[in-house]
Amino acid sequence: MQVDDKYFYANNNEDDKVYGWVSANPPVGFWMIIPSNEFRTAGPLRQDLTTHVGPTVLSIFVNPSAKANPSVLWNDAKKRMNQEVASWPYDFPISKDYVKSNQRGRVSGQLFVNDMFISKQDVPASTAYIGLAPPGEAGSWQRENKGYQFWTKTGFNGNFTIEDVIFGSNIELGCLVYNPPRNGATLWEIGVPDHTAAEFYLGNMVCGNNIVFCILKMILSTMLAQAIIQKTGFLLMLPGM
Repeated sequence: MQVDDKYFYANNNEDDKVYGWVSANPPVGFWMIIPSNEFRTAGPLRQDLTTHVGPTVLSIFVNPSAKANPSVLWNDAKKRMNQEVASWPYDFPISKDYVKSNQRGRVSGQLFVNDMFISKQDVPASTAYIGLAPPGEAGSWQRENKGYQFWTKTGFNGNFTIEDVIFGSNIELGCLVYNPPRNGATLWEIGVPDHTAAEFYLGNMVCGNNIVFCILKMILSTMLAQAIIQKTGFLLMLPGM
């Protein structure tokens, strides 16, 4: 039994730089390439669909080849994606509303976290996401959808630089300290809130569209299933297998 669903093709915004479809016969691929996420909302960890079921994307970049295989086409798409990212902001748009590279600036600084339940001193926010969004209430950047947003990841010491920001000057923010909201010490915690289950048993398994195979693999990986097989020599199979 094969299952296909549009949610198999969901991705975090941070990973949606290039995606599309590729065929071995005929050898052709078409791609959506996104050099900048500044028009997106809700930050880099917001998940969204890249396609519906079947060879359909929101916008199509054609990349045909008469003598190629799917991996060659995909590698070529990733190469072109890197070229487009390096070329952003583009110089060719002539609209007066488009902000070109010489009209943009950068924001830099260093981010720390102050959490008295973890450390008495400010701790550098290593590999944390930090972004700029229109002013609003706390958390409004997750719902706001009319302005631009600019995101980056901090370095090991919490240093960050956000490039190509639409305001035309360079700003040094210095040291920023984030105080996470708390009602008390963490008593216990299950998992990491990152939209994945990778830290759990079999949580990073890639199923694709073969759901039945994944289910059987998980069953066979349990100690209970192994005990049943050792005792009886049989294992219950699903209908249609």
